[in-house]
Amino acid sequence: MKKTIIILLILSTVSLVGCSQETLENTSNFNEKELFIDRENAESLEILLDEYDFFDSVIDMYYSMPNLAEYEFYTIDDVLYTDYYFLENATREEIQNSKSMFMDIFIVNKSRPIGISSPRELIEMNLNWRQVNYRVFIGDTKIVEHNMTFDVGVIESSYFEDTSAELPSRYILTEEMQEFKRRVKRKYWWNMKKVSFQRSFKGEVLFIRFETRDEVKDNAIDYIKQEIELNLANALAKTSEEIYVTNQDYLGIVIEFYKGDKIYHQETCYNGNEKYWFSEYWGNHDFVKTRELLQ
Repeated sequence: MKKTIIILLILSTVSLVGCSQETLENTSNFNEKELFIDRENAESLEILLDEYDFFDSVIDMYYSMPNLAEYEFYTIDDVLYTDYYFLENATREEIQNSKSMFMDIFIVNKSRPIGISSPRELIEMNLNWRQVNYRVFIGDTKIVEHNMTFDVGVIESSYFEDTSAELPSRYILTEEMQEFKRRVKRKYWWNMKKVSFQRSFKGEVLFIRFETRDEVKDNAIDYIKQEIELNLANALAKTSEEIYVTNQDYLGIVIEFYKGDKIYHQETCYNGNEKYWFSEYWGNHDFVKTRELLQ
């Protein structure tokens, strides 16, 4: 009964947002040696189906990822690790396909009456994980880590995404962003070297990166926040609402200020009907649930 409750709860959280959350340390600028956990007791997860590797088969048939260099699925006791290693020119669709595969195969046990479905052996394993971990590496950099822990019908979720890496698969520039960029660079032309935009793999969050020659003062940051709150945020929300009825693409706007490779300021705007700013790590903020509570 316990596992049945857990699966029902997971099915209601396909958006990868947990029912309760714990902090996952932001490991940007990590030492590469820290990428890999101690695998002394790790066991590779391999499933054969009609003498063929099950995971290779479902990737080929359902989850196109031509720039996937390799993947590793392994267990340590009752914890599952799923690691996807992509080449640097991987597309956004490929990253999303890896997330879809993780959810379909290891979380919701997606059934395909016609096609390849998970064998009973794997389904039974999935009912007994204490924790599952989804990680994406692009080049030699860990870009995404999402952990889900199951305990007596409760799902604890932790999400990390490295915002410092500028990736073609996250690049975005709409007319609204272009106009905001022009206004900011025109006002602070002597100090603002670059303004760039990336869309999080989490889906509903936009990153704005400001690269400056010198650290900007608080009044400049306040001006930029006001420009976002009064103009950019509303314009982006309207664009998303025209497609989905509700704002699904830009519920969070993360601003980051860099001098060289050093980040010296980060804040996040919750872009709902009621807007507010917070400085806590954005990755574990439930933007969708907040929107529902404030409606």
